[in-house]
Amino acid sequence: MADRFAEDEQPAAAIVLRSSSGRKVAVCVLGGFALLLVLAVIVGWPLARRTFESYLRRQACAQNMHKIAVALQNYYDEHGVYPPAIACDARGRPRHSWRVLILPQLGKEEENLYKRYRLDEPWDSPHNRPLAEEMPRVYACPIDPGATRAETSYLAVVNAANGRFAAQPPAPTAATPNPMPPVDKLVVEVAESGILWSEPRDLLVGQTSGPAAQSNLPGQFSYHVEGSHLVDRDGDCALLRDGQMRAALNAADQAIAQANGEDDAP
Repeated sequence: MADRFAEDEQPAAAIVLRSSSGRKVAVCVLGGFALLLVLAVIVGWPLARRTFESYLRRQACAQNMHKIAVALQNYYDEHGVYPPAIACDARGRPRHSWRVLILPQLGKEEENLYKRYRLDEPWDSPHNRPLAEEMPRVYACPIDPGATRAETSYLAVVNAANGRFAAQPPAPTAATPNPMPPVDKLVVEVAESGILWSEPRDLLVGQTSGPAAQSNLPGQFSYHVEGSHLVDRDGDCALLRDGQMRAALNAADQAIAQANGEDDAP
């Protein structure tokens, strides 16, 4: 009886196997779980790390766009209007970008860069062009391979009829003392834009009465797996898939084209 008891008594957390030689082999279940956990960590950690790093880069990009929206709002509060998205001279030639004009609203370092920039010269003058190589990092998405020392990842949604932000409210009238703009889209993320941050060139809408021509939209909005960012005049940053982004910009294009047509009507 004692031998039988000793033979049958095994740890609670154990599976008992009998080898071909008759010896008993105890395999600890907890030990097996621990081994599986270690294997899961070894195999899954690289994926978890990549996912976390992707999240951090996406958050950094969204934070950049939020800072830009806040700077634009501060400019609006100071001047009563957004800066001209494409600042032109008296002859209508593009001279400066809005990204230059909001430098003082972004911080001290950016304000010092603004003081060195000559607004009485075009953006690509012998003096101003080298300053493009000092692009503030707020204008570059950390995952955009095209965001080099000078090329920006963020473009304004611009009314093609007047070179202003499409989200700029129209002038008030007696009938509408507080008019709302036809769209609220301010800035969109565009990967590999090929546009220098100081260059007066952005995403134009309102050029057609129908959906925006595909050639006017970027081929790739972002390299974030989850989508690309769009910030509105309230500072809210949305993450949209490419199809959603194209739909949003097509809708903005139609709304601005309609508003421009109404403004031109007698």
